[in-house]
Amino acid sequence: PQKYTLPLARSETIQKTSDTKMVLAPATPPGKSNTPAVHPAGGLTTVKGGPLPVEVRPCYPPRSEGGSMSAKGRLEGKHAIITGAGSGIGLAIARRFAAEGAHLGLLEVNEESAETARAELSSSGAIVEAIVCDVSQRDSVSGAFARIDETLGTPQILVNNAGIAHVGDLLDTEEEDLDRLYAVNVKGVALCSREAVRRMLENSGGVILNLASIASHIGLEDRFAYSMTKGAVWTMTR
Repeated sequence: PQKYTLPLARSETIQKTSDTKMVLAPATPPGKSNTPAVHPAGGLTTVKGGPLPVEVRPCYPPRSEGGSMSAKGRLEGKHAIITGAGSGIGLAIARRFAAEGAHLGLLEVNEESAETARAELSSSGAIVEAIVCDVSQRDSVSGAFARIDETLGTPQILVNNAGIAHVGDLLDTEEEDLDRLYAVNVKGVALCSREAVRRMLENSGGVILNLASIASHIGLEDRFAYSMTKGAVWTMTR
């Protein structure tokens, strides 16, 4: 397949094949090959030699229009909570989960976005509960999870997607900027994970997916606070 490269920093590039995978690899020195090895069966491969080990995972091809990958979706009947699900990446995840048969609990701080997402996904036949929730506030999070217990049932999947950004280096980042990003990007992940883990431990486990960023590994000088918070998410996940 055709390969694309996107420079990230002097020592790293992203190499993306058009149909199956994206990997982070060290920049290729002139005259040398730096093609990561991917297991032919599509298993997990770790590529070393760069600043950090890199995991290469297979991607599933999108469904054809009106088609199905199987008689049942891979998430058929599973209860999934997605934070920040009213737009962007969160809504895209919700659409995919709905297509795979999941029952969705959408947590979104913006009431209009929450309702718009709920209406769209419900119209496609998905079972959806949309709740206005500020993930940085404990009472808001615990109340949202309690409502999902009543309407959908115990969550088996949590996607910690909600996050905010700030542009600025150390000198351009004020205390209130740090507090704001920490509250959503770090505290929010911890609060939601705590509510989910309590339930999962009582109900045969589950899965938590945390969205970090490449910034958590390489740092971006004009995303000081954002990189710091995403580094915390990466550490919590490990």
